[in-house]
Amino acid sequence: MSTRFEPIQAVERTASQPTGRVTGGVRGGWQKGLVLQGGTFVVTLDALDKIRAGDITGGTHRVESLCFSSANVVYGDSIFRHGFSGGFIGKSMFDDLRHYRQTYRTNSVEWTPMEQSLEKHLASWK
Repeated sequence: MSTRFEPIQAVERTASQPTGRVTGGVRGGWQKGLVLQGGTFVVTLDALDKIRAGDITGGTHRVESLCFSSANVVYGDSIFRHGFSGGFIGKSMFDDLRHYRQTYRTNSVEWTPMEQSLEKHLASWK
């Protein structure tokens, strides 16, 4: 048996669903951010251990990997890249990143797939 409140209840259910999805999206994004922080912690601690043990090359390589991975997001993700934060960071750090890579990462044979991807993103950023 139908009542006159069914359409109103249907509208209420529909109106409440996007909020739940947004909340779930925020929660999911927060969880991904926490996972990334865990990776950052592991990589930087490993780099510090290597540097303190005298393995400057190994420690530097770990920090470079983390830096270039983050740069791939800044320069490669179209949503982040065109947002305020990504645009500001990308523009502010572009010359410094290019200078670093042109000074210390000149041998493209040694580049990881991530670095190859980063170079494509940097070329399209100009």
